Amino acid sequence: MPIASTSPAAARRSPRLAITLRSRLLLLVCISVLPLVALSIAREANRYGQERAGIYENLLTIARGTAVAVERDFQLRTAALETLALSPALQDGDFQRFDPQALAFLRHQPKGAILGITGPDLDFKRAYVDGRPPATPPAPRAESSGGRVLFQTGRPGVMNLHSGNLSPALGFSVDVPVLHDGRVQQALFIRLLPAVIADLLAGQKVAPGTILAVFDATGTVVARIPGGDRFVGAPVMPDLWRDAQARQEGTGTGRTLDGTQAVFAFTRIGGSGWGVFVGAPEEAVFAPLRSAIARAALTGALVLAAGLLLAMLA
Repeated sequence: MPIASTSPAAARRSPRLAITLRSRLLLLVCISVLPLVALSIAREANRYGQERAGIYENLLTIARGTAVAVERDFQLRTAALETLALSPALQDGDFQRFDPQALAFLRHQPKGAILGITGPDLDFKRAYVDGRPPATPPAPRAESSGGRVLFQTGRPGVMNLHSGNLSPALGFSVDVPVLHDGRVQQALFIRLLPAVIADLLAGQKVAPGTILAVFDATGTVVARIPGGDRFVGAPVMPDLWRDAQARQEGTGTGRTLDGTQAVFAFTRIGGSGWGVFVGAPEEAVFAPLRSAIARAALTGALVLAAGLLLAMLA
């Protein structure tokens, strides 16, 4: 009985080993399209990372510029007070002679400003409220901890936001020492409303939707745009305050006081302990970048699907 044999050609025609033309075309489409799709998505992802870093850097630049503007304002007010503190009448404790000088100085200050003089025990020697004749409140100065530091160090300083006993409204003060024979005899201060800082923020050029705020050394909001007076006196967002206590400046993400998820940057203002916060809604900032990645993936999927369909029909 003859023995059947299988030739090599017949083996190549075996259904298990044969690759059809359609399969070859499908494979060719996948090999050709998938690397291009992956490359396109990788390129958009790399661009996303670069632009994300650029957004953080831009926010930090705005924060630094705003901090410089606020610090310059502090320095100018400090210099003006130090000049007034050189008055011989004030150094001699002759307040009646000093009164006209104080009132003239106060006339050039923002609305609601209060000029005051305290002794080492933070007892008021003189107070000039809204340009009116001097008054002498019986109670010591409310912001006692900051005031005592000046008598200990002899250096000017910016006090945190507080509600003083000269005015129930929240405000902050700039303090300078009054020296006599090289010793700090008194403290001369000007108390200002948060509107002074808010005006500085309003002068900064930022994109619509950007949040710009100044906070004091205790993490309390002094001024903010947008939002106005609604957030003055409120604590800054916890994520920001945690970072601000650990670093001089930086970036991060967190929820703002109105509950919006935001990316932010912050920096400190000189040696005052105060700081500037700049934030932008995360969705508004990163949505266009994420959309570019999604478009690249969708386009690649459509091209791949079209190629596979044509291969099936070939």
